[in-house]
Amino acid sequence: CITLNTFFKKHNIDHVDAISIDTEGHDYEIFKQLDFDKYRPKLIRLEHINLSTKEKTEIEKKSILLMH
Repeated sequence: CITLNTFFKKHNIDHVDAISIDTEGHDYEIFKQLDFDKYRPKLIRLEHINLSTKEKTEIEKKSILLMH
């Protein structure tokens, strides 16, 4: 198992336009691994229906629009 940032580095990915996260209830764990100082995707898709209020607030701080 590797982090998202390690995966990007290993595969020489230096720019991300869009990312879709679907990890069966672990989406926020993946989301919070993303280095927003280095990667600033224009679109992030993740399931937020089961996120806590704290997790939703953290996502909103990153200026991500939550959609169903």
